Amino acid sequence: MKKFLLSICFICFWVSVFADSGQVNNVGQPGAPGGGIVFEEGINVGDNFISRRAGISTLGKGTGISEALIIPLHALSSFTNNVGTVEIGSIVDDVLLSWTYNRNANDPFSQQIDQGVGVLANNLRQIQLNNLGIIVNTTWTIDAVGDDESYGAPAGNPSQRITSVLFLPGVYHGVSQANDIDTGVEVMANFGPSIELDANRQHVYNFDASVGGGNNYLYIAYPQAYGNPVNTQIGGFDFNGYETFVDNLINDRGFAQNYIILKTLDVQNDNNIDWEIF
Repeated sequence: MKKFLLSICFICFWVSVFADSGQVNNVGQPGAPGGGIVFEEGINVGDNFISRRAGISTLGKGTGISEALIIPLHALSSFTNNVGTVEIGSIVDDVLLSWTYNRNANDPFSQQIDQGVGVLANNLRQIQLNNLGIIVNTTWTIDAVGDDESYGAPAGNPSQRITSVLFLPGVYHGVSQANDIDTGVEVMANFGPSIELDANRQHVYNFDASVGGGNNYLYIAYPQAYGNPVNTQIGGFDFNGYETFVDNLINDRGFAQNYIILKTLDVQNDNNIDWEIF
């Protein structure tokens, strides 16, 4: 639900009513004497309401307000970076941070970013960070106070957004007629180009076992830190016709960690096999 700044609208309407009537005396309950402003039935002393000019000198309750008069509280709507997710072992030196507001043409009352960036000029919507040397997951938080006081609010609206650079390991898969690929070196040599960055072991791997005339074993390799499979399925059916190995794997960035290597016990020939790891 939108938060509304109604005070200005009400004040403006109130002033216009009094100006149009030409009288400011004898404001009272329904039927007030003297030709002043009167209130419709049902409006009592102490009522809060959106006013409606019901007649030349009659003030009534409004049933709504034009959407054109609604001003949303000034707030951050996005905060992003141009790096996102990279392979573990990478070094990130340069990051461009960018952000927007729901009323982006209006500058906030204040804005600042942590991680040593500090207070920013209110008209900025991006900042380039250089020579960072980031090697681990890093998050930036932007805090802003909106320009709402300019529209009659008692204080600016605070809002906050975050953006992160994440480092993830790769998972690998592929087919081979060789049945003895059981080391990290061999995985990288045979399946290195298949890399996908993943945050856990749950993944669906697609294989074309028909290449080279078929009779291929299916291979999967993922970080041992993700744990052994709870279950695996091929074509939606439970599948346990595989064996596992553990070996150290050094990725293309020079980062080393132990990997679990899965290999089917039997050769496969189909050209569209989905092997899902749980």
